[in-house]
Amino acid sequence: MLETFLKAIGLSESNFNTLIGILGFILALASAIIPAIRRLISRVFYKILGWLGFTRWVYRKRFLERHSKLHNIYLDKEEVLDLRATYIPLHIDRPGHIGRMPAVALLADSRQRRLIIVGDPGTGKTTLLKAFGTGILRPFSGLRLHDAFHIKQMQETPILVDLRHFASHDFAAFSLVQYITDHIFQTQMKVKDGAAFLQMLLDDGRCLLLLDGLDEVSEEYYESVKNRISAFCNGHLPDFETRNARVIMSCRKQNFERLRRDWVPQTFREVVTLVPFNTDEVYSFLTHRKSEFREGRTPDAFFKQIQASNMAELHRNPLILTISLGLFLNTPHYEIPNSVAQFYETIIKHLLHRHDFRTEPHVKKVNKYNADDKYRFLRELAMHVAEREEGFDEFSYREILEFFKEVHQRMTNVAQQDDNAFIREIIDHSGLLTKISDDDVYILAHRSIHEYFIAVQLARAPKVGKERLLAKADNLHWRQVIVFFASLDHAEVESFLKELMQVNLELAGYCVPSAQILSPELAEVLADALVQDIRKGAVAISLPALVSMTKSYRTPIRNIAMQRLTAVLGEVFQTESNQLAGLKEEDVPELLNQLANTGSLDVLPTCLRLSEMVSKPTDAVAPLWQCLNIPGLEQDRVLTARLIRLLLDLVMTPEGLEELQRQPGFAPDFVTPAVREAVYPFIKGQDLESNLITLLAWADRIRCNTF
Repeated sequence: MLETFLKAIGLSESNFNTLIGILGFILALASAIIPAIRRLISRVFYKILGWLGFTRWVYRKRFLERHSKLHNIYLDKEEVLDLRATYIPLHIDRPGHIGRMPAVALLADSRQRRLIIVGDPGTGKTTLLKAFGTGILRPFSGLRLHDAFHIKQMQETPILVDLRHFASHDFAAFSLVQYITDHIFQTQMKVKDGAAFLQMLLDDGRCLLLLDGLDEVSEEYYESVKNRISAFCNGHLPDFETRNARVIMSCRKQNFERLRRDWVPQTFREVVTLVPFNTDEVYSFLTHRKSEFREGRTPDAFFKQIQASNMAELHRNPLILTISLGLFLNTPHYEIPNSVAQFYETIIKHLLHRHDFRTEPHVKKVNKYNADDKYRFLRELAMHVAEREEGFDEFSYREILEFFKEVHQRMTNVAQQDDNAFIREIIDHSGLLTKISDDDVYILAHRSIHEYFIAVQLARAPKVGKERLLAKADNLHWRQVIVFFASLDHAEVESFLKELMQVNLELAGYCVPSAQILSPELAEVLADALVQDIRKGAVAISLPALVSMTKSYRTPIRNIAMQRLTAVLGEVFQTESNQLAGLKEEDVPELLNQLANTGSLDVLPTCLRLSEMVSKPTDAVAPLWQCLNIPGLEQDRVLTARLIRLLLDLVMTPEGLEELQRQPGFAPDFVTPAVREAVYPFIKGQDLESNLITLLAWADRIRCNTF
């Protein structure tokens, strides 16, 4: 039949075979070219939409809808993250640079291509990234971000990645590019061609990747996440020049110290630390919310209560301050608790009772279920979640329901058919369970609350809990649980700390400040062990732990730690090298700040020596200025004179003077208006209330020997 057909059209069999080969080649070539043409057309099309601003407009709208509002469960209100108005600026310590600087100013610096931000729990790492990202996109092409020197116009497009979610099993095989294009752009933000949009951002140099919560990545997925982030940062991905993106990542400080070698300097160039609020910032935080204070309660009254409590240092933490303010505003006769454990217990009980209206009997109670039942359920749920293979990761609503079936019989007045109503009451009224995705995925309201619940659950059987935590002493994800466990009131605290010393001495030191049940004798043993470790060269690890012991709210323990600290530093300073062997250069300013913050006259000689060791002299201005406010400073005229001379030398440079003027103002009683005019008799120049004039008044007092 084929031969008949060929004869009919005038082709030989060999010519037909040649023709078939040519057609096959054309089809193969077309099948290879057409997808490329389609991709090119798509890329050009979305490039045009990008030029017109349409795609970015869609993305901006979705991003702001998703990240610009924060439900503040502690103040029971919806807040808008606005860098220009409601947001109290956070500050960072940057090794080798002048004192504290606004975190937003550093994030806005386009020269910071690879940056890691670390901080303690509750210092606002996630809030900072969200506020910065939404700030860039508001109101139109960008937000004008102001630092002390200039105003910048940001043109980048922020992409916020929750690393815990990225690490989950659903996305374990995704590259970071796939996760961004498929999950964030197309699923979350409804951008139709996510790959083309990402390519446009990379081509235009406008891609800003914000990676949040490295510390929340479980051990199972850590290596995979590290490799995928490194591949993105180094550009080892097909079709995308991702090395052009700017990348900022956040992590808990203590966790990162053990991970540093994985990231610096091969992937990220710099690590900076979010610092707690100073006194002025605590006061500004309260006055920002002046309208929320009811009659008879004022920001000033609460500020004085904070300053008079044992928890003043803890209230420099933005999360703790927010929670404490919520309690003050909503709880009659509120007094700040004396310990961290009591503080978290008060928080949680308040949130669970919030809609009981116990102080307003005329208002109908909204909560149907018993607060103790809800507390027990959350405590056991937190433990159950942490024991899964995924660890502290998020959990689905279905998982909550299934767990309810296991435990509902242990509750006072909750039937099995009450499952949804009971869980919804916790979600809607307490805010302690937070929905984080449209797929009904939840987390505990804050990681530290999750950790506290676990510690409380383990403390119910403290001997068993002790053994379980000792087995996790080197697990970074359980550090804060261990600290909470040591802060609780149970019979195993001392034996736990004794055994913890043997497996993780540094962590035992960090447990001391919040430990309620700790004898001075054991504190002395622990401090001596840290001193021995420092003498053996473990300065970078054990010295900060010893410094943390000086923050104990119990005076005998604080005195023991302070005595050991000053003694061991004195020994180190007597060495010929005049260096803290084993302590990194960038760690010296942080240690100096820690010592100055203790407010103890005993540490002043050490602070003066450390101030001479900082790589940039202006790094010493802030802590030395803090030392000038130490109670009883004038008891030692020689040290006071040396302190003032050092400060005067430092402020002789424009940078040093600028740093001094940025510090919170204060003045002792002898610095009267008449004294200020006498030491600075100029009509024009510095404001008479400025820090420089206060320092000159001190210098005049030393010169005239008027102590």
